[in-house]
Amino acid sequence: ISKNASTPDQSYVNADSNGKAEKVTLLIMNVKAEQDAVKLTDLTTYVTFSGAGTSTIAYLYDGTTLVDSDTLSTDGAGTATFADFSWTVPKDTTKQLTVKADITGATNAITTASSTITSNTLAVAEGSDLIALATANKTVSAVGSEIGILKVVPVFTLTSATVTKSAGIL
Repeated sequence: ISKNASTPDQSYVNADSNGKAEKVTLLIMNVKAEQDAVKLTDLTTYVTFSGAGTSTIAYLYDGTTLVDSDTLSTDGAGTATFADFSWTVPKDTTKQLTVKADITGATNAITTASSTITSNTLAVAEGSDLIALATANKTVSAVGSEIGILKVVPVFTLTSATVTKSAGIL
């Protein structure tokens, strides 16, 4: 498991007037099977927050398909344990999973959120023989950037432009 290049860089998301932002993308992971087909059955990711906003639920997506969801603690360092699902990656294939979260309580002061999965023990998978992969046979390192959530985010729009012509020098 590694960070996908499509993972959002540090950026900002506009919450609604109630301070809520739904399904904010925090991390996109590549899941690669090299020597055999791999069935991922459990995945734990850390979802951290700072500022006024919090999150109570995290989601795991395969494209637009919801794979699993989990309730987070609201202490600023929640753990999302996506458990007992069945998601297969064929041999010599890389597929993507996305971690998203609902954020509530955002204000005009910035709330930051990010997601990481960096331990081989946090991903439970088995090969095509239905035997669990040993920790030593997995590589897990995916760290998302901080996403800022605010009720008010400036949006700049070009309303007019003036073009002037200057005499050229010969």
